[in-house]
Amino acid sequence: MSGCLTTKIISKEAIVIKTNTSLLSKILSLSAIVFAICYYGVLILGNDYQKSIILISSFQQLFFALIAAFGCFISWSRMTDVKSSYLLGFALSCWALGQLYWLSYLFVGQQGLPYPSVADFGFLGCYLFIISSLQTKGGHVQVSIYPRSRAIIADSVAVVALALVIVTILYKKSFYFSDGYSIFFAIIIAYVIYLLGKGTSPDAHGGTGAGILLLALADLLLIVQTRLQEDAVFLYADPIYAVSFALILLGIHKRNKKHDE
Repeated sequence: MSGCLTTKIISKEAIVIKTNTSLLSKILSLSAIVFAICYYGVLILGNDYQKSIILISSFQQLFFALIAAFGCFISWSRMTDVKSSYLLGFALSCWALGQLYWLSYLFVGQQGLPYPSVADFGFLGCYLFIISSLQTKGGHVQVSIYPRSRAIIADSVAVVALALVIVTILYKKSFYFSDGYSIFFAIIIAYVIYLLGKGTSPDAHGGTGAGILLLALADLLLIVQTRLQEDAVFLYADPIYAVSFALILLGIHKRNKKHDE
């Protein structure tokens, strides 16, 4: 009798968690897209709200990364796609720690955060966990109708992205340690895109795969912009991060929902 009661309680808790995660992922996705539209609107039109929206964007990225990490850990506790879920949770936690350091640096009145900095340990650590996640094979992988075409496209994007970063740095006609780090970071990102193209992990598909791809493209855009404009303040990639984290959370939820069915 007690065993049946315990099972019912656990089942009810799982339903509540699943419902909350579903609602939260949809709210985050919608708000991230709306904010991105506002962000680029301010960028295009130009007004006195630029500094404010940059600060809001920084906090939004941190908040979304933490929420998405929490969603991954909830997925882990529900014992579905265990390994990839907790790896993604740690990846997003690393990113959030890097962002937290960056924000704290600004709030103590410091200007011009060094590049690379302590924050980059978090941003780079994020990709190391993502790579481990994308190398994890799952039993619920959606096989692409055109797996070879998918791989070719991903490989092409990875090569073009890496070439773009290298050309951008060579265009400067000067080379510093930060440029070497940027190339190294771009190689890591290109490898992530390559793994997404292989599609052997459940994290390479659906919203999760789209979120990881957006995160990778946002970082590539950030590298190119900061290498060309080292004093850049209004970063084009900023709102993309929040959208990528929301998509990762949405993908995790949908995968768990499909698994439960």
